[in-house]
Formats: sequence, C-alpha cells, structure tokens
Amino acid sequence: MDAHYEIYTGIWTDWSHNKLLGITLTTTRTHGSFLIAFLSLFVAVIGTSTWKICCFILHYIYSTEASRDALYHQRQAILRNSANASTGISSLFLLLKAWQTQSTKAYQRILPLLAFSCLILAAFAVASTFSSRISSVGTAVLLSGTNCGYMYPLSKSSDPMGLTTVFQPYLSQKHTSDADYAQECYPDIQSTEGCNTFVQRRLSTSVIRNAFCPFPGDICKSQDSNLLLDTGLVDSHNDLGINAPPGHRYQFRFVNLGPSSYARYYYGPRLQVGRLQSHHTYQYMANQKNQFVKENFTSVRPTMDIDVYGAQHANGSLVPVLSNIAPIKELERTDADLYIAFLSLNALLFPEKSDDIWYSAHDFAFNKANKVVSPNNPTSLYWSDEPASPMGLVLQYQLCKPDLPDERRCTELSSFIDAYYSAVALWEESKSGGPFEWFTSILQGPQDPLLSPIKVLGQTALDSITLMGGGFLGPLRENQWQLDVEKWTNITLASIQKSFVEAVTGPPNAQQKDFQVKPEDNSQKRMCQNQKILSTAYTNFSVFGLALILTVGGITIILSYILEPLVVWIQHRRNLDVYARLEWTMNGTLQLQRLAHEELGLVPVTEKCERLGVMDLKEKSHPKLKAPPPGLEEILKEESEDRLNQDQESGKDDTQEELTELCTPARSSSSEISNQ
Repeated sequence: MDAHYEIYTGIWTDWSHNKLLGITLTTTRTHGSFLIAFLSLFVAVIGTSTWKICCFILHYIYSTEASRDALYHQRQAILRNSANASTGISSLFLLLKAWQTQSTKAYQRILPLLAFSCLILAAFAVASTFSSRISSVGTAVLLSGTNCGYMYPLSKSSDPMGLTTVFQPYLSQKHTSDADYAQECYPDIQSTEGCNTFVQRRLSTSVIRNAFCPFPGDICKSQDSNLLLDTGLVDSHNDLGINAPPGHRYQFRFVNLGPSSYARYYYGPRLQVGRLQSHHTYQYMANQKNQFVKENFTSVRPTMDIDVYGAQHANGSLVPVLSNIAPIKELERTDADLYIAFLSLNALLFPEKSDDIWYSAHDFAFNKANKVVSPNNPTSLYWSDEPASPMGLVLQYQLCKPDLPDERRCTELSSFIDAYYSAVALWEESKSGGPFEWFTSILQGPQDPLLSPIKVLGQTALDSITLMGGGFLGPLRENQWQLDVEKWTNITLASIQKSFVEAVTGPPNAQQKDFQVKPEDNSQKRMCQNQKILSTAYTNFSVFGLALILTVGGITIILSYILEPLVVWIQHRRNLDVYARLEWTMNGTLQLQRLAHEELGLVPVTEKCERLGVMDLKEKSHPKLKAPPPGLEEILKEESEDRLNQDQESGKDDTQEELTELCTPARSSSSEISNQ
C-alpha cells in the first residue's frame, strides 16, 4: 500500500517521543542504506581512534625512567604500534604466550591489558552493530498532505447531479473497502501485509454480552442478554496517527448498545424530507413463504434484505432534518442516537431451528400450506418466525481533551451533536477550535458512521452472509445477531481509521474533488501535514542519535590526532618531564627502525647512493641486521666515475651536476622524527 501514498522526506518531530528524542529524519530505503553503511564505518573509525587514545594514556602511565626488563619494552612497543584493538589483542596474546614460563609475572602484567583490549573490541563491535538502531524500517512516516481535504456531499463546490453519479459511487467504494479491511484486519489473527498501514492495526472494543436493556418496559426481548460495545478512549495520536504534542490531541469514545425488540410493533413514523409522514415504520410482504412454493425455481433465489433508520437528538429533542424516523415514547433516548435495523429473510430456508432472537426460525417448512418437500420425504427445514425482525441500537459519544484535569476532561456520554457542542467549549478555551472542527468533521464522516455503511452494503454488512447459499441460511450461531452488530462496529471503526488518512491524501480523481472540503486555516493545514502511517519503503533516523554519534565520534577522532601535539605543547609551556612522551615517540615503527640501523653506523644521515643493512641469515631461527657487504660503496663509486668519463667524451657537461645531486647527503625520515 506504500506506493499509493506520497510520503514526506526530511526532518520532522515524532511526538510519540519527547521534543528532543522525537526529531526524526525520513529517507528512502536506498538513501537510508547508504547512511547506515556510513554510520557503521564511522563507528569503526571511532573505535580505532578510541584505541589510539587509550594506548597513549596507558603507555604514558606505564612509562618509567628506571631500567626495566624486556617484557616492559615489548609491551610498550605493542601499545605504541597496534593499529587497533584486534591487532593489539593478537600481539599481547603472543607476548603472553612467549613469557608465560618466565618468572616475570607475565599474567599479572599482560592479562589486565589483554582484558581491556577485548573490552574495547567488544564494545565497538556492539556499537557498530547497534548504530543501526537509530534507524528503523516499517515505522511511522508522515504523509505529505499536498492534496488534503475530506469528502462531504454538500461541499460548496459540489454539483447536485454529481451526488448520484460521483459521490454515491465513491461512498459505495469507500464502505466496501472499509468492510474488506475490517474483515481482514480486525479478527484476532496474525496481521497480513494489508493490515500494516495504520499506526494501529485495529481499534479495540470491549464486549459485554449480558448487558441491560436500554429501554424501559418490556420492549426488549431480553432484559439481560443484550450487547454492549465500548471502544474506550480512542486517542488521535496513539490510535489514529495524528502526530501532535500532548496539548493538541483529541480523544473520542462511543458506546453501542444493541437490544432486540419485539416484532409486529409500531416504532414510530418514517420521516421523509418534503413528504408526509408515513403511518408505518417498515413495510414488508408477509406471505412470501406461500409464494415460495409457487414460484419458478429458475428465478433468483431468496436473499436477505436489511434496512436501517436513524433518529438524531440534540439538546433533548429530535432533529428531524438528520433523522428518518420519529421513535415512539418507549424508544426515546434523548441522550443518545437511536437506530432501528430491520432484517427480512425473504423465505430463506434454515437447515435447523434457530433460537437467535433476530434470526428466530421454528416454523416447520413441511406443512399443508407450504409443501416444500414431499410428504413421503420429510425434512428438517424451517422458515423464519417473522417476515421482518427489528433490532434497536443506541449509540452514545464522548469527546475528551486529554491535557485537561480529570474532572473536566471529557463530556458526558450523549448523542453526537450534544457531545460536540459540549466539547466545543473545551477547545475554545485554548483557541484551538479550528483543528477540533476538522477532527470532528472527519470523525463523523460524509454520512452517518453507522447508518451509512449498512444502507450501502446491504446484506454484505451481515456476518451471516457467509452462511447463506442456494436459498438456505445456516446453521447459525446462537448469538448471530451479536456477531452482526460487532461487524457493523468494526466497519465503522475501520472507516474512521481510513477516513483520517484519506482526508490527507485527498480524492483520487478530479470529479471527486468537487466534493472535497479543504483546510481553511493554518491550524487545519498543520493537521494535514502531521498524519502518520506505517511504511516499509522508507527509513527513519533519530536526529538526536545521529548528532550524538557524529559529535562524540568527531571529537574522539580529532582528539586522537591532536593529543600528542597537545601534550608536547603543554610540556613545553609548563616545562614538564618529557621522558614518557619521548619514549612514546621512540617506540614508533620508524624510530625503532632508525635505532636498529644506527647501530650499524648507517643513520641518522645517509647518502642517497648508500644502502642500509641487510638480513644476516646465518642463524635462520634468529635473524639479525648486518652492515652492507664490503666493496659495495666502491663498486657504486666506480660505476659513477665510468659514467662521468663517458659523458665527458660525449660533451655532456651537466653530468657532474646530476651525479653530485644524486649523491648529495640527505637526512633520513626517521632522523626528522627524532628531532621533534
């Protein structure tokens, strides 16, 4: 799904952490791989520099003007010339092995240093590995929000004719997509790839299956086996991915209580805009079982029908313009929004009896009136008990501002309109009404969040659709109606999750943009620029971690190069003892080489035509340096004179100058080092 979204790349603040630790750099996977490789190499360089500093300090600590044994000098040479911890460990181990049989306390003098070297090596090996921990793949990224705007059927630029040709198809596609996501991602099973886009795979609900009846009297079929679904407080940042600091977050909660009411009951007149009220709530033909046996079986087989009506309340009264039913007194809940769903089973046959209170089926299909099967071949098929079964639902909302004190943080559970106006005051106090208006508009959706999906999806909104086929329904679970309501709730929650992301990405085609409501002020635009999703196509880096590694590492690397000159400067300025520092210099590779050849009388000053000592292999088990073979210098000088004579005969006067330049005395590099 990553390819469908335009992702912001750059530096932003992830408010899931604090202001400092949350500063994040988002890059593409390719650029992120290069940065990770650089960090690993950089940490390795830091490790080498740290080892160099530690060796300088330890060499300085061990240094003494007193005469010491060979182990001391070899240890000092190893500290001076080991390029990194691994070479130091190898050299120290060989040194320990060579001296372990001598009475020099080799273990006491080498093991601590060997252990320290191993610690340095292990520490930076781990650091190099975990340097990649400042990066993360498959975590939160920001949408760019360049086409931000939510869909609304009555937007200022919308075309009335487009409601049918553009908006309704969009709504159908949206609810179908919402239902697919709820079906795939809301069950408690391992997430698939399509479930890894939102910051939360699902919005959880608590389920109580033995809740009380929300209506007075005996209108409920059961007083203690009703369904209560409670989302708890859903946080705009943690659950919906709206990236914001604590003072700019929102929380909502809704409680869905689903009782089943008696059939054949008048629930109130239908409300239709521009028309008279009807004298019935829901009308359905009751003799389909009789028609079923007379119909031609080549026609379309029976299916389920479902319809739903809603009543919105505000300030204790019905809002007719937002309602399509005026509930009777027994169903009045002015502190909530009311829905009545009607299920018609259209002469579907049940393979067994159903005690489910919404799918009740006990009418034996084999009787005199309805001869579904031959009398000589009895069957256990059943009809539904009622032609249409109603179910009432009560939905309450709660809105909260989480940074306020507990006693005034949340509104009371009420209808959406009442909850909205009660919450407006909370955000007006902090002058953040613009973002709150944007948040609640997307939360409520383009149409009623519960009624609209059921009307659009029809029978596919029912969980029992998977049990229907060939004119038969079942066998059903005992709480099938509760599973249906849970599915509706999951579709509604999935729709909310998707709506906030879709509001930032905007509609996919130009026609739908006529129904787009764009942000009106900077506060709403900031919400568009702070919507998080999860993506595996990008890599996040902690800017704090990057800065820490680069700063500390840079200081360490620079210090490793300036430490020796700095010590020289301090010693010269304060006239301090220089023995330890000079011993460090003398133990250098070139200085040790100078000392070896100087004993042969060849350095510190050599002629360019002069050769240094060679290996004496008389004792191959103990090779030594020896002076150049006798006569080598004379041979070279004789060759030079012959060449001079030949050049003079040929008239080349500059040969003497070249020969003089060739054999001019030159100071060796090791001599230069010794004069530091």
